[in-house]
Amino acid sequence: MRFHWLVAGVAAAALMAGCGTTTAVTAHPSFPPGNPIRGAKLFASTCEACHGPQAQGTPGLAPNLTARSLTTLYTAEWELSEFIYQYMPKTSPGSLTRQQASDMGAFLWGLNGKLGVATRNKLFTLVGLPIPPSSSPSTSSSSSSSSSSSSASSPPSSASPSVSTAVGQFLKVNAASKTVTLNLVASYTNANSGLNYDGYGNGKLVVTVPTGWTVDVTLSNKGPLPHSAAIVKGSTSTSPAFPGAGLPGSELTSGIAAGQSANFSFKAGSAGKYRIACLVVGHEALGMWDTFVVTSSGSPSIKA
Repeated sequence: MRFHWLVAGVAAAALMAGCGTTTAVTAHPSFPPGNPIRGAKLFASTCEACHGPQAQGTPGLAPNLTARSLTTLYTAEWELSEFIYQYMPKTSPGSLTRQQASDMGAFLWGLNGKLGVATRNKLFTLVGLPIPPSSSPSTSSSSSSSSSSSSASSPPSSASPSVSTAVGQFLKVNAASKTVTLNLVASYTNANSGLNYDGYGNGKLVVTVPTGWTVDVTLSNKGPLPHSAAIVKGSTSTSPAFPGAGLPGSELTSGIAAGQSANFSFKAGSAGKYRIACLVVGHEALGMWDTFVVTSSGSPSIKA
């Protein structure tokens, strides 16, 4: 983040001195309260190489952390801190202390305006971002909320075909070889704050395959955060229900990055109802799962 801390020491000290009301209260027993100014300094030394000096992201490498998609995927600051604690930085995951993760979470939470306009403006100044034009916080919040709600509930634009009428495009059937090809696109739309496959989450997409059929899965990630996919037995399952029914190796829980794709293949086993779930920490609990049904007979299908 190219902070010139020696040159800007006085300014940084002033910000810290006036930051008594900007310290984030992380309401979770596992994490201490985070300080966004400390988090900004840590971000400069730990995350700038990938995410850029102003957290603006690097195409093909790391997502933009100021685009509000970050704070729509996490409902509480401690959830963001938990993700940072377990998976960041990418080059050395798990190397941060809980305090450092909490500070980093507070910095990103504040940078996205979740700690109030005053804190956001201080952090913008600290990282060299222009202060947004003055506007009523309530109007800004209302507009943002309305926009978010609209994009989450409305069907995709013409640039992205409506999944409600084109869901069949994601499943191809070869009856002769008893093989189905399932294309899962993570964050295909903004539905459920981007936590979806092919535009659906919370079990609303239903894929049905007869037992004994081979299922070839391609997972593509359109979202800003890592995502994975696996066929699991239930909400508490952490491993695939059938051999090979999930991303291989560490990708099963760490996911694939934005813009990447991965494949896995398995044979549908015992008849029953299962889940297609993202096993990246916290994502399934936030609704990133759909329904996978194995039947004893019949034909493959997909519906929503």
